[in-house]
Amino acid sequence: MDKVHKVFAKRIFTTSIRKYPSEMLKYLAAPLSTTVLANMDRIHSSPEGLIAFFWGNIGLVTVAFLIKLILRWRKPYTPINLSQPTSFDLEKITPYPSEQIKGFEKHRIRMSLKKMDQTNWLTVDKNYAPLHEIRLGLLETQREKMVQCLPEAREACQEALQEVSDFLCRRYPAMFETYMSNSGPKVRNKQNGEVYCLDGRDDSISPLEVAARLGMDDLTIILKNEDGMHYMAATASCFQIGWSANERVGETIAQMHNPVPQWEKEIGYAVNKCVPQG
Repeated sequence: MDKVHKVFAKRIFTTSIRKYPSEMLKYLAAPLSTTVLANMDRIHSSPEGLIAFFWGNIGLVTVAFLIKLILRWRKPYTPINLSQPTSFDLEKITPYPSEQIKGFEKHRIRMSLKKMDQTNWLTVDKNYAPLHEIRLGLLETQREKMVQCLPEAREACQEALQEVSDFLCRRYPAMFETYMSNSGPKVRNKQNGEVYCLDGRDDSISPLEVAARLGMDDLTIILKNEDGMHYMAATASCFQIGWSANERVGETIAQMHNPVPQWEKEIGYAVNKCVPQG
């Protein structure tokens, strides 16, 4: 062991033992063999013994000690409070602020990912009523272009509906509610009186379409095929730009973005790897 490593190891363990003596002794002693335990006095009384001990057990000891510190400093989990007041004025809720897309001199194509605001991943605002009317009109007159669901995505669509309805009912209890009827669980929109089935028994409407009717957002289900590529398995999208659901359903992300300049070269691989694996 060279001199630099010896000094480094000595400083780390000296500082650690001074700050956390009981924790260090606990994690140093727990995994050791009987032979090492028999020589603990020599190890702790001799710098050379301590250094040799450190480098001989660096992996196990370091990981165990770091876990201990992380558990000590980690903040306890606090459930997110989603509930709005039971009565609120929808007309006074302003749209959720959206950030302007920034340009970059060096890298012009980016995924522009950011941490999701968990309390507002679905929102309603003062534009809900007029937008809802437009969405209903499109879904009634051009459903084939707006809504598609491949057979393998049916279960995922049902799960998405459950997630959306649960969130909206907790986030906006004055506007949405679920209840049990004689024909099964249902969700009610208190603003307009619309009621939808939650258990998938209604074959006349896709679960994903129900989810899209409840909120203000277009929704898409992405699955992975046998080649490891992610593709659009279902969608309920009323405001597409330059495409329609019946033309794109089943296409991979790469196929959908093929017309984008430099897609495959600069960002295609990163996007496919970024999509959650499953």
